[in-house]
Amino acid sequence: MEETLELKEIYRLLRKRAGLIFLMIVASAGLAAILSFYIMSPMYEGTTQILVSQGAAERQGLTENDVQADLQLVNTYRGLIESPVIMGKVIEQLDLDITVNDLKKNFTINSSSESQLIEIAVADQSQRQAVDIANATAAIFQDEVQNIMNANNVKILFPAEVIENTDPISPRPLFNIAVGAALGLIIGIVLAFLLSYLDTSIKSERDIEKYLNVPVLAVISHATGSLKDSEAAKVVLKEKEA
Repeated sequence: MEETLELKEIYRLLRKRAGLIFLMIVASAGLAAILSFYIMSPMYEGTTQILVSQGAAERQGLTENDVQADLQLVNTYRGLIESPVIMGKVIEQLDLDITVNDLKKNFTINSSSESQLIEIAVADQSQRQAVDIANATAAIFQDEVQNIMNANNVKILFPAEVIENTDPISPRPLFNIAVGAALGLIIGIVLAFLLSYLDTSIKSERDIEKYLNVPVLAVISHATGSLKDSEAAKVVLKEKEA
């Protein structure tokens, strides 16, 4: 029974503060919409794929040992792509006004433990520049592997291309608005419980029994006549201490 009463109290509390909760949802969703449409800069992506294939330029057939060797090199090559050796040359070639660390933040290097493919994705406010950076990185990496690793096992499969009328990868307004609304709901519920916790005034007979630990013997109902427009007048009779 106590659990049922507690759930009813929670329901009454949330219903009482429904306006506040709704306001928080609308405010948070609206803030997310403003950030998505007017504050955050759109980011575009350029993606290229390279293949790690032992002796790709020299032999038609590959043995199982060659494939296994390539798979072991994939993680090494991932780290090499993001190294200052490659990034520094990309910055120099494209004359970018950016540091190596800042450029690395725009990179996403994807690969699978069972695949010889490495995907290089670059995000930038300009789709053209994202494509140029991705292609320059792949080309420079292909050349540097021969000097650093003394290997000729990297082939560019799919260069990045500019796609007309493509949508930016971020921000995602609908997703951001949904997240903002969810956060607003949580904030609204927390505020509702906080305000209820801080409100120590007694508003009902149940509050008297709960907080003062004394029983309610009688309640005088609303007055009529000349007092019908006034607030309810209640007289609570308490047991006298023995």
